[in-house]
This record gives sequence, structure tokens and C-alpha cells, in this order.
Amino acid sequence: MIKDNRLSYAFLGLFALFLLLSLASYSRPTSFSRQVIEGSIVEEGMLKHEGHLMNSTIYGEFASLGYYPTKITDYIVGDYRYRVTPKEDGNYTLKGLVSYYVTKGKGKVYLINETMFSYKGKLTNGMFEEKFTVNLSKINKRRSEISEALNLPRLSYEIKVVADIDRENGTFSQEMPVINDAASGLTYIDNTNIKKRNALTKTVKEELKFLGMRVSTARIVFPILAFISGVVALLAWEPRKRKWAIEARPTGIGERVIVNDMKSLKKIAGIVGSPIIHYETDGISVYGVIDGHVLYEYWEIRSEP
Repeated sequence: MIKDNRLSYAFLGLFALFLLLSLASYSRPTSFSRQVIEGSIVEEGMLKHEGHLMNSTIYGEFASLGYYPTKITDYIVGDYRYRVTPKEDGNYTLKGLVSYYVTKGKGKVYLINETMFSYKGKLTNGMFEEKFTVNLSKINKRRSEISEALNLPRLSYEIKVVADIDRENGTFSQEMPVINDAASGLTYIDNTNIKKRNALTKTVKEELKFLGMRVSTARIVFPILAFISGVVALLAWEPRKRKWAIEARPTGIGERVIVNDMKSLKKIAGIVGSPIIHYETDGISVYGVIDGHVLYEYWEIRSEP
């Protein structure tokens, strides 16, 4: 019986250990994600342009200039190109916008917004090209019409060309304002070339380990081992038998009463409030209850095999 209980204690210890390991495994994340750089994405937006000049004496009829004389520039022809490396699929829009406004204090009040042109399409081999025209003569004529109609002699305008690209791994936007510098009398296009370089990343999911195994596996293994250990500990446990008789030999007895069975002796013990004692006489087990000088006895005689 001692050995069985020691075995039970051993499995109880294993049960406690595996239970703690189970709790520890559930307190840890099973995995984590991290970004891995696979390369880089390079995007370029490039605008080439030339103006049609109403006075061809100096530059000729067409000229590609950084700054165009405003009063002799009829229109500007643009050639916009976009490309992404490595190649990706995507969609693009290219718009020319003109806004008419008046100045109020340090701010601007926009009255009319119009679209000069609008192109859209899909990238081909990671690129696209569109040509467009910004007709300054028409815009000035339109400004005069609006100014007269609204009786706003100080009406001004803003022109910008906007490219928006929506590709598989991101977006790209380039805004190119056509600036009329009244102070210098020159017109120019700003922000005509942009080159962006972004890291190309991917998300990698990595399994975390716990005591040499994946946490997800540990969450299964340790609870099972804890359950098995607990069951074995319960099966191996041998509870101690409760002693209901005291080993003692009666003395000072004046009278002996023999009872027929143990049930009767236990009933007497309950009535008189005395414990049952056990002793042997001539190799026979005797159980007794003492009530003063009276001894009630039950002789346990075993039949011979």
C-alpha cells in the first residue's frame, strides 16, 4: 500500500507540473508576424512640355522652356509618363483642373471649378503615357467671361495637372501646378519630376517555441499529459482504512457477556459510549466493549479452509 501511494504521489507531482506547463503555454502567443524586406519599388512621374508661342521671333513657334512668357504663350502641350519598377498592374487617372477664385484677406474664395481634360486607363507593363494640352488662351477668355458675368474684375485662376495611380501594392499621386507669376510675367509648371523609392515588404508569420516544441503543439500536449497523470494518480491512490477497533486488553472485569455478531457489539458500543477494543486469546481475535466492570465480547472464529 505504501508503494502504491508513493506512485500516486509521483503522478500527482507530474499532474501539477504538466498543469503549470499548460498554463504557461496558454499565456504565450502561438506566433508573431514580422515584415521582411524583399526589395524596393521605384516609381517615377515625369512631365515633358513645350509651349506654343504667338510671337516666334525669339524662341520659334514651339519651345520647351522652364519659364514661358505669359502674354505670348497660347497653350502648353504636355507629355506625362509614369512607370513603376518592378512592373505592377494598376489603374491611373490624369486630370487637368482649373479653379476660378477671388482673394479675400489672406485667403481665397473659390467660385468655379472646371475640368480641362480627364484620362484614365490601366497600366501596361507597369507604365502609362498620356499627352494633354493646357490652353491658356481659352482659360483667359473663360476668366474674362466669368469676371464680366459676376462683375468681379479681380477674378483669378489656378491650374493644376494631377496624376493618381492605384497599383497592387500602393498608390502614387503627383500634383503639377501651372503657375502664372504676375510679378515676373512668366508661366511655369512646378513639380514635373518625382521619383519615389519604397521598400517592398511581405509579412512573415513565425511560430514561437516552448520547451523545444511549437506553442500551439504545447497547448495540446501538456493538457493531455496533465489529464493522464491526474487519472493515473487517482487510480493508484489507496486510501488508508479507518481503524474502528483499539488494540487493548481489558482488566478489572467482573462479568463477561458474549454477543453473537459484530453488528450487535457495535450497537452496544454506541449505546454505552465506549470504543471497541481488540485483543487475541489463544490465537482467536476478540472484540470487546467495556461498560464499567462488564465486558461484552465478540469472538471472531474463522472457519478452517
